[in-house]
Amino acid sequence: MAWLGSAEGASVLANSLPTGFFPMSNNAVTIENKYANAFIKLNEGRGLDVRWPWPNLLGGEPNGYQLMMDGSIGVIKGTMTAQEKANFWLTQNIDDEAKEQIQYLIDNDTEELEE
Repeated sequence: MAWLGSAEGASVLANSLPTGFFPMSNNAVTIENKYANAFIKLNEGRGLDVRWPWPNLLGGEPNGYQLMMDGSIGVIKGTMTAQEKANFWLTQNIDDEAKEQIQYLIDNDTEELEE
């Protein structure tokens, strides 16, 4: 457990878990994925609080949370594949940077999408 809380353990977890899962650590963590790093930069100057993206996720219609839930339920029930859901996201009214991140996952982490 002590190792998991160390800077080394947090870095190994950050680079081994699927993109978007981040260790909660007070240590400096090196993450190799450029999109994960861009996401983490949004938290600069804030404390370790997992709720900070909620106001942004809940904006818009349909909101990001509902889109994620619909996609997750569809993949779990087998009515769509993770690849189909990722492709669907590209057709939504989201900003270009988000589309670039999704396309990156499609092109580079397809096996991660299917897990």
